[in-house]
Amino acid sequence: LEINGVNITATNLSANVYNVSYTFSSIGTYSYKWHSWGNGSFHNYNVSTTRSYTVNGTFFANGTGTAEDPYQIGSWTHLNNTKRNLTASYILIANLSSSTSDYLGLGNNWTPIGTSSGASAFSGNFNGNNNTISDLIINFSSTRFRGLFGYATGNISNVGLINANVSGYRDVGALVGYTTAGVSNSYSTGYVTGTYDAVGGLVGSSDGIINNSYSTAKVDGLVYAYNVGGLVGYSEGAIYNSHATGEVYGTDYNVGGLVGDNSYSNIVNSYSTGNVYGPNDVGGLVGYNWGTGGKGIISNSYWNNASTYLVCVDTINGGSVNCIVIQDNESYFQDDVYPLNAPMLSWDFFDTWEEMNNSYPVLTWQNIGGDICESLAG
Repeated sequence: LEINGVNITATNLSANVYNVSYTFSSIGTYSYKWHSWGNGSFHNYNVSTTRSYTVNGTFFANGTGTAEDPYQIGSWTHLNNTKRNLTASYILIANLSSSTSDYLGLGNNWTPIGTSSGASAFSGNFNGNNNTISDLIINFSSTRFRGLFGYATGNISNVGLINANVSGYRDVGALVGYTTAGVSNSYSTGYVTGTYDAVGGLVGSSDGIINNSYSTAKVDGLVYAYNVGGLVGYSEGAIYNSHATGEVYGTDYNVGGLVGDNSYSNIVNSYSTGNVYGPNDVGGLVGYNWGTGGKGIISNSYWNNASTYLVCVDTINGGSVNCIVIQDNESYFQDDVYPLNAPMLSWDFFDTWEEMNNSYPVLTWQNIGGDICESLAG
Protein backbone atom coordinates (compact mmCIF):
# COMPACT_ATOMS: atom_id res chain seq x y z
CA LEU A 1 0.00 0.00 0.00
CA GLU A 2 1.33 3.43 -0.94
CA ILE A 3 0.07 6.42 1.10
CA ASN A 4 1.26 9.87 0.07
CA GLY A 5 4.29 8.32 -1.62
CA VAL A 6 5.24 6.11 1.34
CA ASN A 7 5.13 2.32 0.85
CA ILE A 8 3.75 0.08 3.60
CA THR A 9 4.20 -3.68 3.18
CA ALA A 10 1.07 -5.75 3.66
CA THR A 11 0.99 -9.02 5.63
CA ASN A 12 -0.28 -12.13 3.81
CA LEU A 13 -2.92 -13.64 6.10
CA SER A 14 -4.20 -16.32 3.75
CA ALA A 15 -4.79 -16.94 0.08
CA ASN A 16 -5.66 -13.63 -1.55
CA VAL A 17 -6.07 -11.98 1.86
CA TYR A 18 -3.64 -9.29 2.97
CA ASN A 19 -3.62 -6.92 5.91
CA VAL A 20 -1.92 -3.56 6.32
CA SER A 21 -2.00 -1.21 9.29
CA TYR A 22 -1.27 2.52 9.17
CA THR A 23 -1.78 5.28 11.73
CA PHE A 24 -2.51 8.74 10.39
CA SER A 25 -0.41 11.24 12.30
CA SER A 26 -2.32 14.35 11.29
CA ILE A 27 -5.53 15.59 9.78
CA GLY A 28 -5.79 16.20 6.06
CA THR A 29 -6.47 14.44 2.78
CA TYR A 30 -4.28 11.48 1.88
CA SER A 31 -3.82 9.75 -1.49
CA TYR A 32 -3.35 5.99 -1.63
CA LYS A 33 -3.08 3.10 -4.08
CA TRP A 34 -2.26 -0.60 -4.05
CA HIS A 35 0.76 -2.25 -5.65
CA SER A 36 0.78 -6.01 -6.14
CA TRP A 37 2.59 -8.81 -7.96
CA GLY A 38 0.75 -11.70 -9.47
CA ASN A 39 -2.44 -12.24 -11.42
CA GLY A 40 -3.54 -15.86 -11.52
CA SER A 41 -0.82 -17.93 -13.25
CA PHE A 42 1.00 -14.78 -14.42
CA HIS A 43 3.33 -12.63 -12.36
CA ASN A 44 2.38 -9.18 -13.50
CA TYR A 45 2.94 -5.95 -11.62
CA ASN A 46 -0.42 -4.30 -10.87
CA VAL A 47 -1.16 -0.79 -9.62
CA SER A 48 -4.62 0.32 -8.60
CA THR A 49 -6.08 3.73 -9.38
CA THR A 50 -5.21 6.49 -6.93
CA ARG A 51 -7.89 7.20 -4.35
CA SER A 52 -8.17 9.76 -1.56
CA TYR A 53 -9.04 9.55 2.12
CA THR A 54 -9.75 12.53 4.40
CA VAL A 55 -8.90 12.41 8.10
CA ASN A 56 -10.96 14.88 10.16
CA GLY A 57 -10.79 13.30 13.59
CA THR A 58 -11.71 15.26 16.70
CA PHE A 59 -8.65 17.48 16.67
CA PHE A 60 -10.76 20.66 16.48
CA ALA A 61 -14.21 21.89 17.33
CA ASN A 62 -15.15 22.14 13.65
CA GLY A 63 -13.91 23.26 10.24
CA THR A 64 -11.87 21.81 7.41
CA GLY A 65 -8.78 24.01 7.62
CA THR A 66 -9.38 26.04 4.48
CA ALA A 67 -9.40 29.83 4.36
CA GLU A 68 -13.18 29.71 3.89
CA ASP A 69 -13.75 27.13 6.63
CA PRO A 70 -10.86 27.31 9.12
CA TYR A 71 -10.35 24.78 11.88
CA GLN A 72 -12.07 26.03 15.03
CA ILE A 73 -10.08 26.20 18.26
CA GLY A 74 -12.01 26.08 21.52
CA SER A 75 -9.54 24.49 23.95
CA TRP A 76 -5.83 24.20 24.71
CA THR A 77 -5.91 20.75 23.12
CA HIS A 78 -7.29 22.21 19.91
CA LEU A 79 -4.62 24.91 20.02
CA ASN A 80 -1.92 22.29 20.50
CA ASN A 81 -3.28 20.32 17.55
CA THR A 82 -2.39 23.15 15.18
CA LYS A 83 1.08 21.59 15.22
CA ARG A 84 -0.36 18.65 13.26
CA ASN A 85 -0.93 20.85 10.23
CA LEU A 86 1.24 23.97 10.00
CA THR A 87 -0.19 25.06 6.64
CA ALA A 88 -3.91 25.22 7.49
CA SER A 89 -6.15 28.13 8.50
CA TYR A 90 -7.39 28.44 12.09
CA ILE A 91 -9.83 30.55 14.07
CA LEU A 92 -10.03 30.89 17.86
CA ILE A 93 -13.64 30.59 19.03
CA ALA A 94 -13.17 30.93 22.80
CA ASN A 95 -10.94 32.58 25.39
CA LEU A 96 -8.33 30.21 26.83
CA SER A 97 -6.78 30.54 30.29
CA SER A 98 -5.58 28.60 33.33
CA SER A 99 -9.26 28.08 34.15
CA THR A 100 -9.80 26.12 30.93
CA SER A 101 -10.10 22.43 31.81
CA ASP A 102 -7.15 21.17 29.75
CA TYR A 103 -4.67 23.91 30.69
CA LEU A 104 -2.31 21.79 32.78
CA GLY A 105 0.41 20.15 30.74
CA LEU A 106 -0.28 22.40 27.76
CA GLY A 107 -0.77 26.07 28.58
CA ASN A 108 1.60 25.97 31.54
CA ASN A 109 4.31 24.12 29.59
CA TRP A 110 3.82 25.34 26.06
CA THR A 111 5.88 24.22 23.10
CA PRO A 112 5.59 26.81 20.29
CA ILE A 113 3.63 26.31 17.08
CA GLY A 114 6.35 26.17 14.40
CA THR A 115 9.80 25.51 15.76
CA SER A 116 12.17 26.50 12.94
CA SER A 117 12.31 27.56 9.29
CA GLY A 118 11.19 25.56 6.26
CA ALA A 119 8.62 22.82 6.72
CA SER A 120 8.74 23.25 10.49
CA ALA A 121 7.50 26.86 10.30
CA PHE A 122 3.86 27.84 10.75
CA SER A 123 2.84 28.90 7.24
CA GLY A 124 -0.92 28.89 7.66
CA ASN A 125 -3.25 31.61 8.89
CA PHE A 126 -4.29 32.20 12.50
CA ASN A 127 -7.24 34.47 13.32
CA GLY A 128 -7.78 35.02 17.03
CA ASN A 129 -11.27 36.37 16.30
CA ASN A 130 -10.73 39.01 19.04
CA ASN A 131 -10.38 36.31 21.70
CA THR A 132 -7.60 36.00 24.27
CA ILE A 133 -5.09 33.41 25.43
CA SER A 134 -4.16 33.91 29.08
CA ASP A 135 -1.54 32.48 31.43
CA LEU A 136 0.71 31.02 28.73
CA ILE A 137 3.99 29.77 30.21
CA ILE A 138 7.08 28.98 28.17
CA ASN A 139 10.32 28.18 29.96
CA PHE A 140 13.08 27.25 27.53
CA SER A 141 15.89 29.60 28.50
CA SER A 142 18.43 27.90 26.21
CA THR A 143 16.22 27.52 23.12
CA ARG A 144 15.59 29.72 20.08
CA PHE A 145 12.21 30.72 18.56
CA ARG A 146 10.04 30.97 21.66
CA GLY A 147 6.47 32.33 21.81
CA LEU A 148 2.94 31.09 21.24
CA PHE A 149 4.31 30.71 17.72
CA GLY A 150 8.01 29.96 17.40
CA TYR A 151 8.70 30.56 13.71
CA ALA A 152 5.90 31.88 11.48
CA THR A 153 5.74 32.59 7.77
CA GLY A 154 1.94 32.85 7.88
CA ASN A 155 -0.26 35.69 9.13
CA ILE A 156 -1.39 36.07 12.75
CA SER A 157 -4.18 38.47 13.67
CA ASN A 158 -6.84 39.52 16.18
CA VAL A 159 -5.49 37.79 19.27
CA GLY A 160 -4.48 38.94 22.74
CA LEU A 161 -1.89 37.26 24.98
CA ILE A 162 -2.73 38.10 28.61
CA ASN A 163 -0.38 37.48 31.53
CA ALA A 164 2.08 35.57 29.36
CA ASN A 165 5.33 34.41 30.93
CA VAL A 166 7.79 33.57 28.17
CA SER A 167 11.50 32.86 28.38
CA GLY A 168 13.99 31.76 25.77
CA TYR A 169 17.45 32.22 24.35
CA ARG A 170 17.08 34.06 21.03
CA ASP A 171 14.11 35.29 18.98
CA VAL A 172 11.73 35.46 21.92
CA GLY A 173 8.33 37.17 22.02
CA ALA A 174 5.02 36.55 23.78
CA LEU A 175 3.12 36.07 20.51
CA VAL A 176 5.82 34.95 18.08
CA GLY A 177 9.56 34.43 18.28
CA TYR A 178 10.33 35.06 14.60
CA THR A 179 7.99 36.10 11.80
CA THR A 180 8.48 36.80 8.13
CA ALA A 181 4.79 37.55 7.56
CA GLY A 182 2.20 39.79 9.20
CA VAL A 183 0.98 40.46 12.74
CA SER A 184 -2.06 42.69 13.08
CA ASN A 185 -4.62 43.76 15.67
CA SER A 186 -2.85 41.79 18.38
CA TYR A 187 -1.37 42.49 21.81
CA SER A 188 0.46 41.04 24.79
CA THR A 189 0.72 41.61 28.52
CA GLY A 190 2.96 39.88 31.06
CA TYR A 191 6.67 39.19 31.10
CA VAL A 192 9.17 38.22 28.39
CA THR A 193 12.82 37.42 28.93
CA GLY A 194 15.69 36.26 26.74
CA THR A 195 19.37 35.69 27.29
CA TYR A 196 20.96 36.44 23.92
CA ASP A 197 19.42 38.22 20.91
CA ALA A 198 16.09 39.64 19.68
CA VAL A 199 13.77 39.80 22.67
CA GLY A 200 10.47 41.68 22.34
CA GLY A 201 7.23 42.13 24.25
CA LEU A 202 5.12 40.94 21.30
CA VAL A 203 7.61 39.69 18.67
CA GLY A 204 11.26 38.70 19.01
CA SER A 205 12.39 39.19 15.39
CA SER A 206 10.24 40.50 12.55
CA ASP A 207 10.93 40.45 8.85
CA GLY A 208 7.27 41.19 8.14
CA ILE A 209 4.69 43.89 8.83
CA ILE A 210 3.35 44.61 12.31
CA ASN A 211 0.23 46.73 12.23
CA ASN A 212 -2.26 48.03 14.80
CA SER A 213 -0.69 46.09 17.66
CA TYR A 214 0.73 46.77 21.11
CA SER A 215 2.40 45.34 24.18
CA THR A 216 2.40 46.28 27.84
CA ALA A 217 4.70 43.39 28.77
CA LYS A 218 7.84 43.93 30.79
CA VAL A 219 10.85 42.84 28.75
CA ASP A 220 14.17 41.74 30.23
CA GLY A 221 17.26 40.95 28.19
CA LEU A 222 19.45 39.02 30.60
CA VAL A 223 23.03 37.71 30.60
CA TYR A 224 24.42 39.12 27.30
CA ALA A 225 21.16 40.05 25.60
CA TYR A 226 21.09 42.66 22.84
CA ASN A 227 18.36 43.87 20.45
CA VAL A 228 15.74 44.19 23.17
CA GLY A 229 12.50 46.11 22.61
CA GLY A 230 9.14 46.75 24.23
CA LEU A 231 7.27 45.61 21.12
CA VAL A 232 9.92 44.02 18.87
CA GLY A 233 13.51 43.10 19.60
CA TYR A 234 14.81 43.19 16.01
CA SER A 235 12.79 44.59 13.11
CA GLU A 236 13.66 44.31 9.45
CA GLY A 237 10.12 44.76 8.10
CA ALA A 238 7.77 47.61 9.03
CA ILE A 239 5.72 48.78 11.99
CA TYR A 240 2.55 50.86 11.66
CA ASN A 241 0.16 52.28 14.25
CA SER A 242 1.57 50.37 17.20
CA HIS A 243 2.78 51.09 20.71
CA ALA A 244 4.54 49.65 23.75
CA THR A 245 4.26 50.74 27.38
CA GLY A 246 6.23 48.12 29.29
CA GLU A 247 9.58 48.59 31.01
CA VAL A 248 12.54 47.41 28.94
CA TYR A 249 15.89 46.28 30.30
CA GLY A 250 18.93 45.13 28.33
CA THR A 251 22.38 43.99 29.43
CA ASP A 252 24.23 44.74 26.20
CA TYR A 253 23.43 47.04 23.26
CA ASN A 254 20.43 48.11 21.12
CA VAL A 255 17.71 48.58 23.71
CA GLY A 256 14.53 50.52 22.86
CA GLY A 257 11.10 51.25 24.25
CA LEU A 258 9.47 50.09 21.00
CA VAL A 259 12.27 48.39 19.02
CA GLY A 260 15.80 47.42 20.02
CA ASP A 261 17.38 47.28 16.56
CA ASN A 262 15.46 48.86 13.67
CA SER A 263 17.31 47.54 10.65
CA TYR A 264 16.01 48.99 7.37
CA SER A 265 12.54 48.91 8.86
CA ASN A 266 10.08 51.81 8.68
CA ILE A 267 8.17 52.87 11.79
CA VAL A 268 5.10 55.03 11.25
CA ASN A 269 2.57 56.58 13.66
CA SER A 270 3.76 54.70 16.73
CA TYR A 271 4.86 55.40 20.30
CA SER A 272 6.44 54.01 23.43
CA THR A 273 6.14 55.12 27.05
CA GLY A 274 8.01 52.52 29.10
CA ASN A 275 11.19 53.26 31.00
CA VAL A 276 14.24 51.90 29.20
CA TYR A 277 17.53 50.76 30.73
CA GLY A 278 20.77 49.46 29.22
CA PRO A 279 24.49 50.18 28.85
CA ASN A 280 24.83 50.95 25.13
CA ASP A 281 22.72 52.26 22.23
CA VAL A 282 19.65 52.90 24.35
CA GLY A 283 16.72 54.92 23.02
CA GLY A 284 13.25 55.73 24.27
CA LEU A 285 11.73 54.55 20.99
CA VAL A 286 14.58 52.73 19.19
CA GLY A 287 18.04 51.74 20.37
CA TYR A 288 19.79 51.57 16.99
CA ASN A 289 18.43 52.64 13.61
CA TRP A 290 19.86 51.50 10.27
CA GLY A 291 18.66 52.57 6.87
CA THR A 292 19.20 53.59 3.27
CA GLY A 293 17.19 53.83 0.06
CA GLY A 294 13.88 54.69 1.70
CA LYS A 295 14.34 52.19 4.53
CA GLY A 296 14.98 52.87 8.18
CA ILE A 297 12.56 55.81 8.25
CA ILE A 298 10.85 56.67 11.52
CA SER A 299 7.99 59.11 11.05
CA ASN A 300 5.28 60.74 13.16
CA SER A 301 6.21 58.81 16.29
CA TYR A 302 6.97 59.75 19.89
CA TRP A 303 8.41 58.66 23.17
CA ASN A 304 7.37 59.81 26.61
CA ASN A 305 8.46 58.54 29.99
CA ALA A 306 10.29 59.44 33.14
CA SER A 307 13.57 57.56 32.68
CA THR A 308 16.91 59.34 32.32
CA TYR A 309 17.30 58.79 28.56
CA LEU A 310 16.33 61.85 26.55
CA VAL A 311 16.59 60.62 22.97
CA CYS A 312 14.12 58.79 20.78
CA VAL A 313 16.90 56.96 18.95
CA ASP A 314 20.35 56.64 20.45
CA THR A 315 22.39 55.68 17.36
CA ILE A 316 21.42 56.53 13.80
CA ASN A 317 23.25 54.83 10.95
CA GLY A 318 21.32 55.97 7.90
CA GLY A 319 17.60 56.35 7.35
CA SER A 320 15.78 59.29 8.90
CA VAL A 321 14.13 59.92 12.23
CA ASN A 322 11.05 62.02 12.90
CA CYS A 323 10.38 61.26 16.53
CA ILE A 324 9.40 63.72 19.23
CA VAL A 325 10.54 63.41 22.84
CA ILE A 326 8.02 64.57 25.41
CA GLN A 327 9.73 63.93 28.70
CA ASP A 328 7.47 62.92 31.59
CA ASN A 329 4.44 64.83 30.32
CA GLU A 330 1.53 62.45 29.88
CA SER A 331 -0.98 65.30 29.66
CA TYR A 332 0.49 66.25 26.26
CA PHE A 333 -1.10 63.10 24.84
CA GLN A 334 -4.41 63.31 26.64
CA ASP A 335 -7.67 64.93 25.71
CA ASP A 336 -8.11 66.58 22.30
CA VAL A 337 -4.65 65.96 20.83
CA TYR A 338 -5.71 65.97 17.18
CA PRO A 339 -4.99 68.09 15.25
CA LEU A 340 -3.20 70.15 17.88
CA ASN A 341 -0.14 68.18 19.04
CA ALA A 342 2.71 66.81 16.96
CA PRO A 343 3.49 64.12 15.93
CA MET A 344 -0.17 63.06 15.92
CA LEU A 345 -1.19 65.59 13.27
CA SER A 346 -1.30 62.95 10.53
CA TRP A 347 -2.55 60.05 12.61
CA ASP A 348 -5.83 58.48 11.57
CA PHE A 349 -8.31 59.63 14.16
CA PHE A 350 -10.79 58.01 14.47
CA ASP A 351 -10.69 54.92 12.27
CA THR A 352 -7.33 53.72 13.64
CA TRP A 353 -6.74 55.72 16.85
CA GLU A 354 -9.00 57.13 19.54
CA GLU A 355 -8.25 60.02 21.89
CA MET A 356 -8.64 59.54 25.62
CA ASN A 357 -9.28 62.15 28.31
CA ASN A 358 -7.02 60.55 30.91
CA SER A 359 -4.65 58.35 28.99
CA TYR A 360 -2.57 57.94 25.85
CA PRO A 361 -4.32 57.32 22.52
CA VAL A 362 -5.59 53.77 22.06
CA LEU A 363 -6.24 51.70 18.96
CA THR A 364 -9.86 51.85 17.85
CA TRP A 365 -10.21 48.05 17.61
CA GLN A 366 -9.52 47.81 21.37
CA ASN A 367 -13.12 48.94 21.87
CA ILE A 368 -12.19 50.90 24.96
CA GLY A 369 -14.35 53.75 23.74
CA GLY A 370 -12.41 56.89 22.99
CA ASP A 371 -13.80 59.77 25.05
CA ILE A 372 -13.32 62.43 22.38
CA CYS A 373 -14.36 60.14 19.54
CA GLU A 374 -17.67 59.30 21.16
CA SER A 375 -18.47 62.88 22.01
CA LEU A 376 -17.85 63.91 18.40
CA ALA A 377 -19.96 61.03 17.19
CA GLY A 378 -22.80 62.52 19.20
